[in-house]
Amino acid sequence: MDRERRRLIGKIAVLAEEDVAPLFRLVGIKDSFVVGNVEEASKLILDLSRREEYKLIIVTSRIAQKLENLIANISTKQIYPLFVTIPDRTGPVARRIEPVRNLVRRAVGFDIKVK
Repeated sequence: MDRERRRLIGKIAVLAEEDVAPLFRLVGIKDSFVVGNVEEASKLILDLSRREEYKLIIVTSRIAQKLENLIANISTKQIYPLFVTIPDRTGPVARRIEPVRNLVRRAVGFDIKVK
C-alpha cells in the first residue's frame, strides 16, 4: 500500500467504559481505550486528535455528552478525526441533532434542514 493511500485510510480509536472497550479489541480495533473519568477522556481525545494517523474516534454517548464542547471545538478546527458517538451498554443518551448536522455539512459541503 502506498504512503498516500495509507495516510487517507488512517486509524480508528475507541474511547469507552471498561465494559465496552474490550469488545472493540475483540473485533480488531487495537486502539480501544478504557476511560474512567472526564479528565482522562479529555486528555486522550486531545492527544489522539493531534496525531495525524487517527481519522475516526468512536466515543460512547455518556463520555461524548460530558465532552461535547471539546469534541465540537476540535471538529470545527480540523477535518480529521471524525467523531462518532455510539450508545453504551445502558442505551442511547438523548442528544441534539446539531453534531450530526455539522458532520454532514463537513462531509457534503452544504447544510441540511432537519424538521
